[in-house]
Amino acid sequence: MDSFKKIAIGFGLVSVITLQGLQANRLKECESDADKASGCVEIKYYPNGDIEREIPWKNSELNGVQKIYYSNGQLAKEIPWKNSKPNGTEKEYSGDGRIVSETIYKSDGINYVVKDYYENGQLGAEIPYTKDSVNGIVKAYYDTGVLAFEGFVLGGSRNFTIGDDGSSGTGDHKYYSQNGKLLGIARYDKEARFQFVKCAEKKLSHEEAAGLKSALTHENFEKYCSKIEEKHGNEE
Repeated sequence: MDSFKKIAIGFGLVSVITLQGLQANRLKECESDADKASGCVEIKYYPNGDIEREIPWKNSELNGVQKIYYSNGQLAKEIPWKNSKPNGTEKEYSGDGRIVSETIYKSDGINYVVKDYYENGQLGAEIPYTKDSVNGIVKAYYDTGVLAFEGFVLGGSRNFTIGDDGSSGTGDHKYYSQNGKLLGIARYDKEARFQFVKCAEKKLSHEEAAGLKSALTHENFEKYCSKIEEKHGNEE
């Protein structure tokens, strides 16, 4: 279950090969404020002279797709801008060209959804944010693609851990096993106050309930809610 502890961690399989500076050679390089008004690309360089980032300008604001490169020329990140606000799908890549995450911004630039990927390309999590705080229905998946968690979460920052970082929510937070069965729920009222926790297929003892409530993590739901099938002595 270690791969599930941080739901905002994951890697994908999209391969991106970038010839560094290709776009920069086709666009006018910014040399003045007048250029930024008419349209140009501001270029930042590594100490060895290789391009570190390309920053698009028009109407004296950030407009277009900003590109950031690793020192080896590999594309590291693409950030879409409109009138100096992020707008569209930001993509982050690993050093070997695999997509790590996508951040999908709405036009206001403050509401966005982060999608993180496992190394095998499976979607790891979908997390909505408002002003860098989790706000909305969070979904997390096993690396097989099976849903592991779903619930309306309030609070929590980037790379938060479900149920273990001070975040809360409203309604039912549902936790699932790797075979897709519901393990249990943690319920919150409309004011994001915790109500109770229960397992789907077994009744918790007072001690088990206390242990689960102490940390509403996916690992604890596996620990306290997984039903152990008893084998009968007369079975062959």
